[in-house]
Amino acid sequence: MKTDIAGITAEAFCAMFPPGVNVDARVIHPSYVHELLPDEAILAAGFAPARLAEFATGRASLRFVIERLTGRVTPVEIGQRREPILPNGVVGSITHSAGVVAAAVAPAAVFAGIGLDMEVASRVSVELLSSLISAREARAKPAGLECSVWLAMHFAGKEAVFKAIHPIIRRYIDFHDIELSFSGNNFVATPRPGEESLRRLRINGQVHLVSSWILAAAWLDASFRAQRED
Repeated sequence: MKTDIAGITAEAFCAMFPPGVNVDARVIHPSYVHELLPDEAILAAGFAPARLAEFATGRASLRFVIERLTGRVTPVEIGQRREPILPNGVVGSITHSAGVVAAAVAPAAVFAGIGLDMEVASRVSVELLSSLISAREARAKPAGLECSVWLAMHFAGKEAVFKAIHPIIRRYIDFHDIELSFSGNNFVATPRPGEESLRRLRINGQVHLVSSWILAAAWLDASFRAQRED
């Protein structure tokens, strides 16, 4: 029997996010190219076939969850940092890995930001240790857990955090600007000591191993916007 990896991925992300987040996942396929809306097709002009299939599948996934949330079909264009531009009142993000795309959106009245990421655990090299995690994060590795898995958990978790906070801070964040504190599969992301520009940041998240992937979800309550305006 063929494994429904897209269904398994969507189900896993749904279980990781709080209520109110709409999630979709699907296998990348060129048939979605024919579903691109006119504005999206213009953006994709000149893409190589593989990139075009990936882009079209991602847009189909995003449009699906946006319509489920808002009741409207809307094109999803591209921002300055290649992020999807979502309708007013909607926050969300997208990820893709090894032939699968996943997208998640939620109401901006409830969440200031949400992020998700998928990484193939075996592709996160231990040679990246010093660039991904702090000494404190390295010391927190549970006994018996492979270093590569611990690194992949942080890589995916931080990528999800970056996607969640980008719509608010709109600047580059380095892997060492935040630290993750894990309790089982749950984590809390906070600024590294001395990072004053993010001093009120506190993002909740989860990671899970699904097949060969590390899935990560992160979310930020809408109250964070008000805190930054104080």
